[in-house]
Amino acid sequence: MFPVAVVGFYVLFETAGTTSVDSATEQLAAENAGGQVQAFTGPQHTVYHYLGALPSASAPRADRRLTLVWFSSTGCKDCKRMEPFVETTAHEKLDRLAFVEKAIDRDASAQRYGVTAAPTFVLLDAQGTEVARFGFEPDAASFSAAIESAVSKAGAPDR
Repeated sequence: MFPVAVVGFYVLFETAGTTSVDSATEQLAAENAGGQVQAFTGPQHTVYHYLGALPSASAPRADRRLTLVWFSSTGCKDCKRMEPFVETTAHEKLDRLAFVEKAIDRDASAQRYGVTAAPTFVLLDAQGTEVARFGFEPDAASFSAAIESAVSKAGAPDR
């Protein structure tokens, strides 16, 4: 009986938890994206999903900035590990790029870019063409360096 109880408590605690919405992070996510976000909570990570469309050839970014898209999911443990620094680090780069988060299971853009796992970061030019991609980064310095490396592949945007 004891092993059954232990397994039962483990399942209860592993599946019962749900993340919460942090209003400051939600506000920062909206500012980084330049538009409205919707928070989706889950067992590991709160996704601050950008409700707007990503740039495309038929609807390019008017400001010509790059867009860094964080494809994530509410069940992504690595996304949870990145939460403390992703939005703030991206915010430091708003002069050069917009930063949006998209839930891979709630938006067709993940399929459009062939994203099947979270976290995946895809850097888009103003016309929505992928110029670089990278995955999990363990800390703010590594994340910032990955962004800089991706931006350097894109070259300077036309302004």
